[in-house]
Amino acid sequence: MTQESDTDTDTDTDTDTDTDTDTDTSSVDVTEDQSLLDVNAIAIPPNRLYEIAVNPIETNSETSLSLIIDVDIDIIKMNHTEIVDKIRNNVITNPNIWLNLILRTNLDTKLDTNCINKMFCVKLTTNDIHIKIYLYEDSYCEDGLFEFKYPTIEYWTSEYLLIILLFRVIIQYRITQINKYNQEDIDKTYNKINDFMHVQKYFANKMVKLYKDAYRILFDQRNWDLLELLRCWTDENKFEKYQIIKLVNLIKFRIEHTKDEDLLISRSIKSIFGKFEDTISPNMIQKILIWLKSKNLDKYKNINRGTKEKILIDFEKYDIQINADLLCNFIDDKCNIPSKFVKEWNINLYSNGKRLKNDELRKLLKKEFYKREKESNRFKIICPRLNSLPQNIEHLIFSYLMASNAMINTTINQISK
Repeated sequence: MTQESDTDTDTDTDTDTDTDTDTDTSSVDVTEDQSLLDVNAIAIPPNRLYEIAVNPIETNSETSLSLIIDVDIDIIKMNHTEIVDKIRNNVITNPNIWLNLILRTNLDTKLDTNCINKMFCVKLTTNDIHIKIYLYEDSYCEDGLFEFKYPTIEYWTSEYLLIILLFRVIIQYRITQINKYNQEDIDKTYNKINDFMHVQKYFANKMVKLYKDAYRILFDQRNWDLLELLRCWTDENKFEKYQIIKLVNLIKFRIEHTKDEDLLISRSIKSIFGKFEDTISPNMIQKILIWLKSKNLDKYKNINRGTKEKILIDFEKYDIQINADLLCNFIDDKCNIPSKFVKEWNINLYSNGKRLKNDELRKLLKKEFYKREKESNRFKIICPRLNSLPQNIEHLIFSYLMASNAMINTTINQISK
């Protein structure tokens, strides 16, 4: 189910300079407190990295403690330092015991404690982090359980910060699912994804720098066995981080896929119930835009190509009415070949075995333009045509169909007949 990302992770970036500047910005401004990102990395001697790989602290797997932390995922700027220090202090206090990190949110949503614990489960020790993430199914995507286990440098606060930011992504995405992918929640999810990726990129570059320092020491000592252990330790950490990034990309894919599917369903319904412009195909709307620009580029140059819905919104801003008169002027232009639109308007290209001339096709198209526009007019009295229903009734039917995705195709076919 996981989709491959086209871009490789930043852990492969080769950086020799230890620069702390970061010009990127995010809604969670973590870079202004550099202690979260790099102080511990700098304070650790380079040879400590391979010592951890060779002599990890033994952990009692039968003993564990729980640490409960409240994370407000809806706040724009939160005190990450306080949360991260709390995790770090508990790990230091109990170095040989598994710490169950229980993250909670104070948002008034449909997410209860059991639901959150199922979606995001974290166990950590001084040198190990185990994360389990569960994504719920929705209309178009199956559920999935993802597990990540990787070694880490002891007490490195950047690791704990990444856990908090990943938690915010997972919870916000679940809220987006519950709220049927409304645009406001989608934007919040993307903002939290950007926060996570911003810190992950910074962390990855620091990891490369630390690895190189340890590598140089071991290479100068000609300690080939420890070099191999160091490489394996680093590769394991890098691989699991890459898997986490793939999970974040999967969430982005699920959002985009759902938006695309909902758009297709919405178009199918509006082609029957909607206004006159809703019944016109995206291809024809695109062609109308090109035609308008050819007539007056200075006036319409700011209308960009995009989805049919976006173009119609821009048309409304420029006071362009999509009606039968406009379509007639469009089809009369010699640059627009009428045969390209006959299928959309249910016109036969041939009559008595002969192909109709373009002028004949234009006449038939114009007749269909005015016919469909007349059928799309709304009246207070319900008429036999579905797109002549009062708009409040149409909205009720539209809401019902959107909520019943599994029945949509069957319903549309029945209505069309």
